[in-house]
Amino acid sequence: MITFTNAENKDMSKFITIENKTKIDIHYLKPGGKKRIRVDSEGTPLDYHWRRRLKDAKIDGCIKIIDEKKETVKDKKKTKKKDTKKED
Repeated sequence: MITFTNAENKDMSKFITIENKTKIDIHYLKPGGKKRIRVDSEGTPLDYHWRRRLKDAKIDGCIKIIDEKKETVKDKKKTKKKDTKKED
């Protein structure tokens, strides 16, 4: 049985969300579909096929990496502003 330290567990639990920008399926990802894939601490996909596909996406732009953290921060700021306006 393999055990991991806390630092190793954190590295293994990182994910990125990608979106298919083409009109065809790519590795079973439908057009316009989104998928979370596991990455290492540097953001490199652990799956060989997604590593290759993201490398090609730099050239053809068929896969887009979605940065969820920025979207959620913006959403939180909007809700805070709305809440403060309602109280006034």
